[in-house]
Amino acid sequence: MDIYSLPHAPKNVGSTPSKLLTITGSDWFQNFLLEASTDTESEASELGVPSLEKLAPVAAKYGIEFVDPNDF
Repeated sequence: MDIYSLPHAPKNVGSTPSKLLTITGSDWFQNFLLEASTDTESEASELGVPSLEKLAPVAAKYGIEFVDPNDF
């Protein structure tokens, strides 16, 4: 199993908004982010986060699976 197969779930435990910095050397992840932001932009919440229902088909195209963080 490689690092990309491990589930992870960043969580802000503070009382102020946070930001998540993701650094990757993979073109596929950049392409996923570009496509996800383009396809779901009009459906984004007030925080700029698309719903999982809109994001899931794009994620599946890139082999990304969303899991419930309470399951691990």
